[in-house]
Amino acid sequence: MDGLVGVVHYALFPSAGSGTDDLTGTFDVILDDGFFGAIEVTWMNDERVRRKAARILQSTGLQVMFSGGPALLPSGLNLAALSESERKRAVDLGKTLVDQAYELGARNLLLASGPDPGAALRTSAIDAFKTSLEELCEYALSSCPRDPLVITVEPFDRDVHWRQLLGPTALSAAVIGEVRTQYKNCGITLDMSHAAQLNEGIEDAVRDAGDCLVHAHIANCVLERGDSLYGDLHPHFDVGNGVYMPKDVSRFLDALDSSGFFSHPCPCGKPVVSFEIKPVAGQDPAAILRDCKTYVRGWKQR
Repeated sequence: MDGLVGVVHYALFPSAGSGTDDLTGTFDVILDDGFFGAIEVTWMNDERVRRKAARILQSTGLQVMFSGGPALLPSGLNLAALSESERKRAVDLGKTLVDQAYELGARNLLLASGPDPGAALRTSAIDAFKTSLEELCEYALSSCPRDPLVITVEPFDRDVHWRQLLGPTALSAAVIGEVRTQYKNCGITLDMSHAAQLNEGIEDAVRDAGDCLVHAHIANCVLERGDSLYGDLHPHFDVGNGVYMPKDVSRFLDALDSSGFFSHPCPCGKPVVSFEIKPVAGQDPAAILRDCKTYVRGWKQR
């Protein structure tokens, strides 16, 4: 596999998603392991914490990826807003996240589209989102023309948890494809748990993402209503009502491999597929990482 296996740090340590705490000490759980080649972090609103994190991350040699999801999704801000003033507020937050991603040495900034307004307004919302994405791609490009940050859009569910405009993988690829005619520094982050929430098969989602696919997440979800883990909560692969089992990690990696994901040039640096798993019921993060390694090694040794 000519790519990197990563870990979504803010999933393994969920309090990092607030953007307020100094959790740089928890990097060591991932860094000391030696197996992983990439780490995914999120916003850090204290400048001193960002400087500290940047020094640590730069010294590791790991490829750094950055997610704006924990900042955007709960904020109420909407990159697809039909109100121009509301849309601009979301873009302003996006620009702040671009700046933070650059400061931390990240290769991408992962974003969500914004809430789905319903069928009657989707076309207008898609146009608004494309405008926002173009503005953020331009801002990232102007900030570092030689090696611009890649803005990646993650398709989310339409009717399970976050209820986002994007949305179906094929539609996401169509929107990104249009923006790519002018800005090459954008693409798709494909999360296998979101494919399930969109009622898409793993192989179908990879196929539909096509050439726009530049980043991926290995993740699980529970779709049994009434279960305490229902929705986009990224539980381990051993939960009772989980959609996926460990063998499905291999299916996802097979689909990515067959698509050329690991061999085609990647604008984010090396192609990264990261485990996004949140501890539940007192699970030890280090134990979760041990299982993640087992899944990948099992796939490689077949």
